[in-house]
Amino acid sequence: MIIDMHVHTQVSDDCWVTPETYLNWINILRKNHHISGLAFAEHRKYDSSIDYRGLAQEFDVVIFRGMELETDCGHFLVYGPLGDVMKKINTDDINLDASHMLNVVEEAGGIAIPAHPGRRNIGFSYHVDNGKDYTNVKAIESLNGASKEGENALAEKLAAERNYHRIAGSDAHFVSDLCSCLTEFESEFSGWEELVEELKEGKYRPISLKDAKK
Repeated sequence: MIIDMHVHTQVSDDCWVTPETYLNWINILRKNHHISGLAFAEHRKYDSSIDYRGLAQEFDVVIFRGMELETDCGHFLVYGPLGDVMKKINTDDINLDASHMLNVVEEAGGIAIPAHPGRRNIGFSYHVDNGKDYTNVKAIESLNGASKEGENALAEKLAAERNYHRIAGSDAHFVSDLCSCLTEFESEFSGWEELVEELKEGKYRPISLKDAKK
């Protein structure tokens, strides 16, 4: 199962692409590549009134939901019961206490994963040794389509040093960016509960689009 774990739509404040546009592009990519679906991870937002099940069925893709949160030690991708998480933390706060956020997400039954951790200032690599408790971090996004090569290399180094699992995502804000980086899972699944379980299990790897070629 191959998923782009980090995609932004018009729900985010810096993107104007609709979900339908992305899904049409996935159908084009599928002519030559194996792609199962994607995860919409909007900046600081989760709208529970949006239901992607119809689109998932229409385009025969798996669609997951996530959020990208900004904290005092970088950006995090959060997957799981997002409504429950939002009841306990202010996701509009761009300086969230990361340690507290990690605990909230863990207790809610979700998982929080540092996004583009090698990116200067907003990457987890630059904050991981600040003395706070980050034991709830089990995986990082080691391959990000919007990061520079050196930034992804720094993320890989962090994963190796700390024995973190590694995911990948395009960080797409434009259609042409979609699926540039992907996560290949050993299992197939469809619900967020299974997604969280798989992410904690660690049976997946980051790949680029060329690695998903048919």
